[in-house]
Amino acid sequence: MQFLGSLGININVLIAQIVNFGLLMLVLSYFVYKPTIKVIEENERSLQEGDKQKKLLEKEKESFAEEQKKTLVESRERNRKSVKELAVMTETIKSRAHEATKEESAALIEQTKSILESQKPQIVNEITKELNTKFTEDFHESFDRLVSPPYQAEFQSVLFKIFIDRLDATDLDRIKDTDADELRALRETNLDEYEKRLRRLIGTVLLEYTAGVTPHELEEVERIVSEKIGVDTRIDVRRNARLINGFRLEVEGRIIESNLASIVTDHV
Repeated sequence: MQFLGSLGININVLIAQIVNFGLLMLVLSYFVYKPTIKVIEENERSLQEGDKQKKLLEKEKESFAEEQKKTLVESRERNRKSVKELAVMTETIKSRAHEATKEESAALIEQTKSILESQKPQIVNEITKELNTKFTEDFHESFDRLVSPPYQAEFQSVLFKIFIDRLDATDLDRIKDTDADELRALRETNLDEYEKRLRRLIGTVLLEYTAGVTPHELEEVERIVSEKIGVDTRIDVRRNARLINGFRLEVEGRIIESNLASIVTDHV
């Protein structure tokens, strides 16, 4: 102690500084170091989870492609079998027709051709519809299972921007000035009658969504539609899970959409 004092060091001050330094290290460790390490670990887990979901989605995409390829092969095989059966049936009809009179044969052959031609579009449409429905349902199930809600929200945000661009580029029929003036006057006195008159003029105005629509998004859609038709309009909203993710607007008999269901169907 006397040695430290001879060096000009105050032992009491030194002890106080050591205690303060220890307390400082304890506070920093508890309130700064540990929370920082926790945040870093959580970020690493989030990145790992994102990579895992990305790999799962890529794997599911490859599985979709294989399944689609298999379905197309089976469909072609069924078509070949149907053509073969039709060929056999045609040969049978020709054989019977050959035994009948020339007029009866011609009439029978023409009737058979007409039946086959009339059924051909129906067969093609049914096969195409079946493939589209199956692929869309499989994609919907995998999307909900593999893509987390935050990523789904990001998807919907991107699809909304595309939807707004398409709405901006769509020409809607503007209400005549005389009708517009009458509607504006009616809106000030009777809002219910205003809505009824407006619906009679432009028809249904319905916005469908999957994961929700914010007040700001709805306000932007109403603003654009109102500017295009010439009067203020209120848009009805409805959830439609079959869209998978995105939006669909029906106005003046037109359909304006940006959703995963339409994208998947267009590329099948």
